[in-house]
Amino acid sequence: MTSRCLVCQSVKVGAEAIAGMCRQMQAWADRVGKPKLSNRVLVPEGLSEQVERMAFEDLAAAFRISKKQERGAVTEQIKSRVMESLSADADGPMHPPVMVSMAFK
Repeated sequence: MTSRCLVCQSVKVGAEAIAGMCRQMQAWADRVGKPKLSNRVLVPEGLSEQVERMAFEDLAAAFRISKKQERGAVTEQIKSRVMESLSADADGPMHPPVMVSMAFK
């Protein structure tokens, strides 16, 4: 048997072993696992577009900053500005901060 055949055979045996473990893990998850949550929280209509209009150009410039800490600080400043603008209002919050944060992502 050539070394190439040996490598191929080893990969095949390994793949079969991993597939068996995956089947066992899935069977265990089916027995004891919790169902996935299907109720998603949706951001209000138009909020994502509003966040994009407010932050897109500044974020595009921030993402060109090569130093990670500096880029992160600028990104946080942009996010704070958008959060404050969309969730703080004299008459009460325009949008809950959690919704603005979700739209920002």
